[in-house]
Order: sequence, then C-alpha cells, then structure tokens
Amino acid sequence: MKKTIRILAALLAMVLILTVSAVAIDFEPSVEVKEIPALSVKDAEGNDLEIGVTGLSVVSYKDKEALPDEAKKILEDAHKELVDAATLNELVAGTDVENPSVYALADVEAFNDVAAVLEQGPITITFGIAGIKADDVVVVLHKSDIRGWEKLPCVVGEETVTVTVTDLSPFAFIVQGEAEVAPGGPDSPKTGVEDNSGIAVIALVITAAAAAVVLKKTCIDR
Repeated sequence: MKKTIRILAALLAMVLILTVSAVAIDFEPSVEVKEIPALSVKDAEGNDLEIGVTGLSVVSYKDKEALPDEAKKILEDAHKELVDAATLNELVAGTDVENPSVYALADVEAFNDVAAVLEQGPITITFGIAGIKADDVVVVLHKSDIRGWEKLPCVVGEETVTVTVTDLSPFAFIVQGEAEVAPGGPDSPKTGVEDNSGIAVIALVITAAAAAVVLKKTCIDR
C-alpha cells in the first residue's frame, strides 16, 4: 500500500509540474517591470544637457517606492487611470493604436541645470525602452499638472522614444495590443497567463488512468 501511495504522489507531482510549466509559457512582463532610462536630454537649440544623477530623474513604476510620497501617489493614480480600458481608449483616440496596451510608465523630474533650462523653454528627452522597434506605433501620454493627460508627438527608434516637453511628471508609452476576441478563442490576446486548461485536463486523465492501473495491480497482488 505504501508503494502505491508513493506512485500516486509521484504522478500527482508530475501533473502539477506540467500545469505550472504550461501556465508559465510565453509570460509577458507587465508595465510594472519596465526600465526606462533617459539616454539624452537636449535644450531648445539642440545642445546636450548633462543628465548626471541630479539633472534628470526617471523612476519606473516598479521602483515607485523610491519616490517621495506625493510623486508616488501621482504615479499610482496615473497607473490606475491607464489600466482602465475605457479611459485608455479615450486617451489614445485619433491615433493609429487600437486596443492599446500600456508598455511602460515612469515618473520624470528635472533638477538643477536641466530644471533651469526647462523653465526657459522645451527640452527633448530620448528614453531607452527595451523591446521597442523603429517601426512600432507608439503613443506617448504625459500627465501634465496643468493640462492633464495629453498626447505628445514622438520619434520612435530601435529601443528609443524621443519626445519634446515643456513640463514633466508621469509619462506613459502606449503600444498596439492584440485584437480583442472572445475569451478562450483561437486568437485570444496574451495576458501573461495562457489558457492551458486542455493540458491540465489531459494530464489529469492520464494520472487517473495510471492510478487505476496501479490500484488494480495492487489489488491483484494482494
């Protein structure tokens, strides 16, 4: 009997491994894990500005705990608004992006020399965003303290997005999502968790059949 229990436990462990592995396939990271370094900053005349550690701060959403309380709340509020599908669709209306998806989100603040230049006019920031391609359609949303959410013209390169701004705070980078289809349909969008119920069912059926054979054999042996 003990041998039977050990065999059944091993079979159950195999089912769990198969199910967990299937769920992990093609996992796509969410907005919370994107890094968005600032690669360069230029003034209105195109002169490079020294970013340094005190010139420009770019804090990705995943690192929001490092922000002062007020900035953290602003970023969290922006995130809450953007994950609402109706709000996001309204914000990107009039662009070529359909079924939008938030690719990255960050708080951006200027200090010292960069802040002084920004007070006199616009600055141009080039962000480094892994995974972005030059032919991707990207919408940059900026939540201004004065104007609220606004779309900013941008230039997209290989893993870069360049925008010209007159003020800072949260920036979101929106990309084209998968086409919407019925849940579980053949072309369902990837959400980070694949629908692998079929795999789990098959694994359970195999386990049940194997268990029946083991039990039958045990009964015969007895």
